[in-house]
Amino acid sequence: MRYILNMDRYDYTEVKSLGLALTFTNSELMSFTCKRKYAYNYVDCIEKDFFSQPMFYGTSWHYFCELFLLKVKENDKIPNKKVVEDIIEIEVANFVRTELDKFSQVDKEEVFEIVLKNIRLGSVGWIKKWKEEVHTKYKVLDVEKVVVKPIITKDGKILTCEM
Repeated sequence: MRYILNMDRYDYTEVKSLGLALTFTNSELMSFTCKRKYAYNYVDCIEKDFFSQPMFYGTSWHYFCELFLLKVKENDKIPNKKVVEDIIEIEVANFVRTELDKFSQVDKEEVFEIVLKNIRLGSVGWIKKWKEEVHTKYKVLDVEKVVVKPIITKDGKILTCEM
């Protein structure tokens, strides 16, 4: 029997070389607490047919944070105001519009304006805190790195696939 990991985001040599591995993102890990939610989202790939503005904002905020931290990683310094504005007004705005196109029963312009306004407002305090309290102590080494753990048997051996 051969197990196939059929998820593009895990299509890396380091993952495949582990054999049978439990691979997950932080979002997947957080949904492990509800087995049904995990199965619907990540095993059965059932799409939710509803729009949640708080969830949408959270996804957009996460995207902003990821882009911001990639800029920090790139130069090992906090991006200037112009770079942050470009991240929000160009990259995040494009992301929000693209994601909103997936929903039909939503006032897209209203949601777009609310989400971008909240990201603009939230980013000021978040970046200030990051600059004063986090970046002075830590360096960004990577952003959104895939977490991979091999499956270990009771006797401590790494479980491999039968090929």
